[in-house]
Amino acid sequence: MISRATLGRVPGLRPGPGFARVPSCRDKSRQDRFAPLQSVTHRLAKQFKLAPLLLLFCLPLNANDTLLITAEREEADTSPGQTTLLSAEEWERKGARTVSEAVDLSPGVTVTKTGTTLDNSSVTIRGAGGEQILVLVDGVPLNNGQGDSVNLNSLSLNGIEEIQVIRGGNSAVYGDGAFGGVINLITKKDEVPYTEGEVYAKVGSYETYTAGGSVNLPLNYLGTLTGGLSGEYRQTEGDYEYSSSTGDSVRTNSDGWADNIGGNLEWDATGDGRHILSLNSNWYEGERGTPGLMEYLTPDARLEETRFGLSGRYRYSGYAGLHADGEYAYLNQYSRYEDPDSSTDEESENASHSIRLDLSRLFARDGWEWTPLIGAQLYREELESTSLSSSNGTSLPGEAEQTGGSVYGRVAAAWKEITLTPAVRWDWWESEYVGYDSSGDNKASWSLTLAAPLPRTDKISFKGNLGTAYNSPGFDDLFWSSGSYATGNADLLPEESFNWDSGLTYRPAKGLELSLIYFESYTENLIQWLPSADGTWSPSNVAEVESRGLENSLEWLISLDETGKNMINMSGSYSWLSAQIMTDGSINKGNQLAYRPKHSGSGSAAYIRDGHSVSLSTRYIGQRYTNAANTKYLDPVLLFDAAVKISLPKDFYLSASLLNLGDEEYIDKLGYPIPGREWSLTGGYRF
Repeated sequence: MISRATLGRVPGLRPGPGFARVPSCRDKSRQDRFAPLQSVTHRLAKQFKLAPLLLLFCLPLNANDTLLITAEREEADTSPGQTTLLSAEEWERKGARTVSEAVDLSPGVTVTKTGTTLDNSSVTIRGAGGEQILVLVDGVPLNNGQGDSVNLNSLSLNGIEEIQVIRGGNSAVYGDGAFGGVINLITKKDEVPYTEGEVYAKVGSYETYTAGGSVNLPLNYLGTLTGGLSGEYRQTEGDYEYSSSTGDSVRTNSDGWADNIGGNLEWDATGDGRHILSLNSNWYEGERGTPGLMEYLTPDARLEETRFGLSGRYRYSGYAGLHADGEYAYLNQYSRYEDPDSSTDEESENASHSIRLDLSRLFARDGWEWTPLIGAQLYREELESTSLSSSNGTSLPGEAEQTGGSVYGRVAAAWKEITLTPAVRWDWWESEYVGYDSSGDNKASWSLTLAAPLPRTDKISFKGNLGTAYNSPGFDDLFWSSGSYATGNADLLPEESFNWDSGLTYRPAKGLELSLIYFESYTENLIQWLPSADGTWSPSNVAEVESRGLENSLEWLISLDETGKNMINMSGSYSWLSAQIMTDGSINKGNQLAYRPKHSGSGSAAYIRDGHSVSLSTRYIGQRYTNAANTKYLDPVLLFDAAVKISLPKDFYLSASLLNLGDEEYIDKLGYPIPGREWSLTGGYRF
């Protein structure tokens, strides 16, 4: 099994639109800043800095071949998957405080919150649950081997430049876990000729306080060694009022704190872009109360978490366009849950190691650009957890291990404005519950992406994707053995799906873009935990699901003068989703999957003038069933948010936001009330 916590599974690419974000020397602003320090050779070499593709067939050029020296295409409308790009300016303008709030206006995405901005928050994409969504930071997965969804509230927006939301399963490109989609956070790493950064402080509802900052700077006078550092601390008392079956109540034990730290170094060893070494790290630590379900409160339960990631990367650009990309990545995640009232003390630690090597080359001939690519990866993952019984019969935590690898290939071909990208991948793995029998398997996946303008028009373009995806069972699914009420199933198979989508984008005028996308997905071997005759819960591959839907979106940027500083930005989206259980013999056949709204939508409008902005946004979440029988449901909810940002002299700024203007009472997950109206005020300085 290639676990969800496998590192570096993206075959030499930073997933998302395009493959890696490598600036070209055609970027005039960057060229002007560095021209005094760069020779002509250096500037040409920079154009060779293609994304770490997966490979290269080391084929000789003949007299008719022309090697193109160009940056890798990274447009969202040609990369695998239907992609939404979110910039820092966008989420700052709407007053988003967390990654969860930054992505919740994306089409096809439904955010599930369970409380404050520290409590668990996950997403569903096209009907796929949070545990089926791959979450990455600069291409490095954060999903752990136990099979849990990533808490988006544990990720800070500080130091993040862009978020890529990729809808649709594509394991051939992104590996195991990319069953329903990918969320990739891109950190700020642009080369800078001088020190630049930001410091800020926030205060908000429920005695919430945040302080943070980031800095990027050159570390030598040539600009070949650069570094960045970011950090943020958050704290909240968290107690908020909500309505329950017994009347008005206060959600106590919702306090907590968290800190995030990130850093990076990059060294252009020869000064010409041929040898680049980089080091990236991130740290998260937090401790918070877990108040439990409204009906089953846990007023004294606490959760401690840490996460540490480290990756080192070497990129080589050599003769005739040969590119090599090697990376080692490590991720460690620890959690401890204690509830003295129930004498519960659960502890787990996940550790992952991965190493990969990719080669690439870009060719051009007779108007075609094509990049054959290939790569390989090996990994090892370990879990030590009290949810697993010790193999020696003691009360010590049990251990599980997994080793595996993959080989993958891909060709990105382009002719004029038409792009075609086939990809294939083969994964193998072996899992072992230490002290017991081991099991292994392998899986092949493929995908194809086509993007092209329609004939006789440059205003309408087409993009389609089709392929397979899979999602391996986590360690808990396989080996859970804590207590007599539940047990794992070592014979579980990976969840598998075939999916396709087709979309049109219409650009009738400058700044105006409309898109319409239709998709279908067919899932087999969906893992569900069900009780047996003796009441013991266990997972099985029992469900089949058919999903189909529409994603409509509009983006309109209206310039009010020739300076480009005064404008109106409007956007909107509407999604329809049918995610039906289709398991033969099931009494629930034809029913909608729980917590998947059939109808959802969003809209926003912002007025921007000379760095100031005022924005209003809205979200609609339709009725969501809370059980497979579709007999219980959550009511639809319509929410409004407002935000204002003021640019002050000398690079200072102020911003304020008011979320849930109508103070609506609602829940995203049964038993977990969401806070009502919330305000926040931010002051900062950029330098």
